[in-house]
Amino acid sequence: MCTHGRSCSLDHCEDPSNSALWADLSPTSELILDESPVRLPNDLALLPAPFFDRRDNGLRRLPFVLPASPDSATLRSAGVLASWFGAQADYRQARFPVAATLPADDQAPDSRTTNTAY
Repeated sequence: MCTHGRSCSLDHCEDPSNSALWADLSPTSELILDESPVRLPNDLALLPAPFFDRRDNGLRRLPFVLPASPDSATLRSAGVLASWFGAQADYRQARFPVAATLPADDQAPDSRTTNTAY
């Protein structure tokens, strides 16, 4: 059984006051991450990926790209998608900006953009 003030997992507890668990970080320490995009198949069964990650508690920003003069079916489709993604966001804030063209790679906050057409 774990007691108050200890980090616990299913199989053991660690005492946070044990100096063997500590690390010293200097003000000049760096954390370098290498990242690469993950190629996903074009499959709607993967939804809500790659547009939404339940583990990310930050603001949900999912841009929609619509034609310059969208018809009512396109607007309805975008509304249904925004509503569904908003429900997925749950307690997180969600924003769905709309544009008529895809953002340039250097101006896009990330590569998750919904191109809505009917």
